[in-house]
Amino acid sequence: MIRTSMKTAVATGLGMVVCIVCVALIAVGCSNRGFEIGPFTFEFPAIQGEQLNAAAISALDGETDEEDIPFSDLPSEAELQELMREAAGGFDVSQFVSLTRIRLNKTTLTATQGDFGVVSGLAVYYVPADGGNEVLLGRASSASGFGTEIVLNPEDTVDFLELVRANDAFEGDGSPVLRVEIQGLDVEFEEETIYFNANVSLAVSARVTVFGGR
Repeated sequence: MIRTSMKTAVATGLGMVVCIVCVALIAVGCSNRGFEIGPFTFEFPAIQGEQLNAAAISALDGETDEEDIPFSDLPSEAELQELMREAAGGFDVSQFVSLTRIRLNKTTLTATQGDFGVVSGLAVYYVPADGGNEVLLGRASSASGFGTEIVLNPEDTVDFLELVRANDAFEGDGSPVLRVEIQGLDVEFEEETIYFNANVSLAVSARVTVFGGR
């Protein structure tokens, strides 16, 4: 299984933002007015080659299984700014640009072997390190099971930048986790092992100021 670090993934999107910022700075010339650019949407492979056991899921027969997965690679806001500097070839762009939103659009699971016919429900939550209120990152359900694709859509706006800042402010031990809830369907299946990839779609917005002041 291959997992793409969120830092690496976001760096790709920030590189695109930096390029657009450079064009914007040239376009506005000497204007000192701040303005927002975006959102710019990009998609990255979060997981490749993950496995699910169809027999174990089918055995749930309407019940829900829950698992907490450590989310230790959530970047800090300082790391995001450093990623932007690296994307700009080492030039410090913090005096010109600041991130305003990193919105989650959707998460798409695609089966590469077998299918999700034994899955009747799937939900993923972000649980902060302080154990506070969980945030629903996406949910999908199908009474008859899914095919080769599951699309998890957040029910409310999820801004990863807000989650990053809240995590930065946390002074205790531990790290946030992703809580996965899966509901099984007692049906026949052809492949006992389901292999799948997961792609995440994000939308990044930023504020540009030519001469200081945000």
